[in-house]
Amino acid sequence: MTTATPPLPTMKSIYDQVETFWSKPLHAMLGTESAAAAMSMVREQALTQQANQRAQLESTWEALRLPSKVDHARLAGQVVALEAKIEGVEDRLDLISQQLERLIAQTAMISTNTTKQERKKEA
Repeated sequence: MTTATPPLPTMKSIYDQVETFWSKPLHAMLGTESAAAAMSMVREQALTQQANQRAQLESTWEALRLPSKVDHARLAGQVVALEAKIEGVEDRLDLISQQLERLIAQTAMISTNTTKQERKKEA
């Protein structure tokens, strides 16, 4: 009966051999000016493509009349400002309500005093 070799140590051994074989040539190639220039060129192309795609997406949103991030941010700002105004109105209504309650209490007190005085005069 034969025993099977575990796959992970074998795979690690193969990886180590491949890494040893390729690491020196890759480091030598990546350390050159031409590799740096090529990576820079790829980076610039990717950034240009990203900018073009962003502009195309914005124009698509405008054509479809879909809101953009700027529209959402502006709307969020308006909602926050509206909430602040509503809170201000609520505070003013609370103050008016308190003043009205005081006036009602004073009116009731005056009415009670007037009624008492009228009863005294009648008596």
